[in-house]
Amino acid sequence: MITLRFYRIYDIGREIDLDWLERALAQSYFTARTSFVRVKQKSIMIEDPPLMIQMHPIRVEREGRPFEFSVVARVYDIGAISFCFIYENRDAHYSTLEEIAFLFAGQEGLSDFYVQYLKTLGEIIKPHIKNFAINPEFFEDYTVYVTDLRDDSIDPVPLLIGEKANTSPQMRDEIIKNSLSYTTDDLAILSWDSALLCNPENPTDLIDLIEFANVQVLELRYYDRELTREMEKMYDDIEHAERLFIFSQEP
Repeated sequence: MITLRFYRIYDIGREIDLDWLERALAQSYFTARTSFVRVKQKSIMIEDPPLMIQMHPIRVEREGRPFEFSVVARVYDIGAISFCFIYENRDAHYSTLEEIAFLFAGQEGLSDFYVQYLKTLGEIIKPHIKNFAINPEFFEDYTVYVTDLRDDSIDPVPLLIGEKANTSPQMRDEIIKNSLSYTTDDLAILSWDSALLCNPENPTDLIDLIEFANVQVLELRYYDRELTREMEKMYDDIEHAERLFIFSQEP
């Protein structure tokens, strides 16, 4: 079994009342609230679980081959919207996972679809959120590769970087340094923009944790950008005030 999960996360710059939004959408759309199953509440807490909205599936062609993706959107109360394009093949093996991953390396061929779904979801929730606005150019993306079989004879580095290359030892160590295992049958390798999860059971909680972590990264980037803008404005105001003071002292 293999699964490829392509994430793109956007920010709308304001908090969202998910309970109210869920009630507003319940009549016309399939929605659900998602929460962790195995992760202990003391380990990590999401006070208001995100609202999941099932979107229509898409068909994407790469090099003449069709791929069917299911699409899930999640709305977070902190003002983030996550889209996940999911391709699953229960009969395929790791070689197929790597082959498809190369076709969609860097989420190649998916950008236009993300914009379409962003517009569609915007039209759905805009009537329920005041001053709703999203910058489609500001986002966080991440890819999660899942397989049900751990095979240590397979090199995970090409999959995680999206190409077959003669990777240096230093780069290889950097890519796979965040490798974790709980049993001899599972393996999780987390790199900066992708992850490989090998587990005979569906690692739903870990997948959700990775998505939540990327939501947090996007929010930090958003606030860093806003803080930088405010500081630049502050420096401009200080400079302007100093010029006015100098002019006022001239005879």
